[in-house]
Amino acid sequence: MAAQPVGRYKIGPITEKDTLIEYAITPRSTVKSLQVGDAIQHLAPGSEDNSFNTCRNFSEAIASLASVVCTALSFLPDIREILPLIQYMPVYDDDVFIIAHAKTGTHWTWEIVNMLMKGSTDYEKMSKARRQLEFHYPDEFKDMPRPRVFNSHLLLHHIPKQAIEKKCKVTVVQRNPKDTIVSLFYHM
Repeated sequence: MAAQPVGRYKIGPITEKDTLIEYAITPRSTVKSLQVGDAIQHLAPGSEDNSFNTCRNFSEAIASLASVVCTALSFLPDIREILPLIQYMPVYDDDVFIIAHAKTGTHWTWEIVNMLMKGSTDYEKMSKARRQLEFHYPDEFKDMPRPRVFNSHLLLHHIPKQAIEKKCKVTVVQRNPKDTIVSLFYHM
């Protein structure tokens, strides 16, 4: 099987002329559309200034959001294609999986598990997103040093089937739904 292209959005090509989002600044104003090209020009990927807190008005906040969405969509694989590949991904006996809904403490858990696996209190140098199952093709994980610690916001039955068969360590993080909603609200 040929290697899958890394980081391609599969639903369709996105061009700079495509409308990314439509918004109205006030109820009386006309609806304005924001094109992908405008979002890319507002905040270039990798820019240090990607925080909504630095925006001076609602229009800038929308443009910032659009640029983040645009950047994410252009690099993430299509979930419809990646899910079957994840389920049949080969795993090792010493692999660890952290399954959690967003804003339930995934990052804290990921850091703690990495510290326990290394036997050191040093923070992990590799980004958590680089080991998130749904963000990558399984081929990208095969050269990763072992033991590998993965994380995912997918459901438990979406992780690789071999993880259950080989009795890999699986940590499911749960949090009070009220606290999760509050955390998600302040994250937005």
